[in-house]
Amino acid sequence: EECAIIIDDIIDTGNRIVAASTQLKEHGAQRIFAWATHAVFSSDMQNVQDSCLDEVVVTDSIPVPEKKRFEKLRIQSIAPLMAEAIRRIHNEESIQMFFTGPIQMTN
Repeated sequence: EECAIIIDDIIDTGNRIVAASTQLKEHGAQRIFAWATHAVFSSDMQNVQDSCLDEVVVTDSIPVPEKKRFEKLRIQSIAPLMAEAIRRIHNEESIQMFFTGPIQMTN
C-alpha cells in the first residue's frame, strides 16, 4: 500500500494540501495524510473534508473552534512537549534534544 504524508508548518485555507493530495492520488498514493503544526483555518474547511486526504493532524498551538473542526481532523496536544521544555529550562538541563532527534519525555 502506497502511503503519502504531507508535512507543512501552517494550514490556512487548506487549498495547498488539497492540491497536493490530489496530485499524490493521481500518482498512485492510496492513503494520504497531512500533518501541520499550526491550524490557522481562516476559511471553511469543507474543501479539506471533501478531499482525498485520509486524515489531517495538527497541534493545538492555535485553538480550533468547533465550527472549524471536521471529521478527518485530529488535534494533537503540545502540552507534554511544552511541559518538558519548561521542566528542562527550570532545572538548567539541556534542551538540545528538541533539535537533534526523537524526544523522550520524562515523568
